[in-house]
Amino acid sequence: MNKKTKVLILADHPLSPSGVGTQTRYMIESLLKTGKYTFLCFGGAIKHDNYEPNTVDPWGKDWIIYPVNGYGNHEMIRSVMRTERPDVLWFMTDPRFFGWLWEIEDEIRPLVPMVYYHVWDNLPYPIYNKKYYDSTDAVVTISKVTNECVKNVSPGVDLFHIPHAVNNDIFKKLPIEDVDGFRKEHFKEEGQDRKFTFF
Repeated sequence: MNKKTKVLILADHPLSPSGVGTQTRYMIESLLKTGKYTFLCFGGAIKHDNYEPNTVDPWGKDWIIYPVNGYGNHEMIRSVMRTERPDVLWFMTDPRFFGWLWEIEDEIRPLVPMVYYHVWDNLPYPIYNKKYYDSTDAVVTISKVTNECVKNVSPGVDLFHIPHAVNNDIFKKLPIEDVDGFRKEHFKEEGQDRKFTFF
């Protein structure tokens, strides 16, 4: 049996409803379905009632979440690198939250590649992020704008584009009968030409 690739993830808690959390969850679930990966997650960006590691059903020990404040720290990374020996470090959220991580990239990158799943959706190009992009083994972009930003700021970095996604079993256009029924139940119509948007 082939050894599964062990991925250490630093991001919003992957079971939280934030954009970063949901994108992280979608990525993890899709890769788990291949049977080729296991995940250790530092689940941050929320207040936790319990800081004990927990597994996610139905994946068991293939998906373990360590609740953390923020996104972790130097000693937590050093400890998990030593004890768990991941194959790759994958992290996602605004770069301002990972300055502490890039401070020790010289310790991490000889052991595992650092892969940054990144979103930056506005211009001008964030030249001040160049030191971060250049201190990462690969930058994966979530949008076309992010891709253009990274390509122009750090043309030498390994760059990949994997667009963000939504679960289309949940986010989908409803049948007109369902929409009409919802409108009749919850809104008074004041004429046929009246239009509304509900999101």
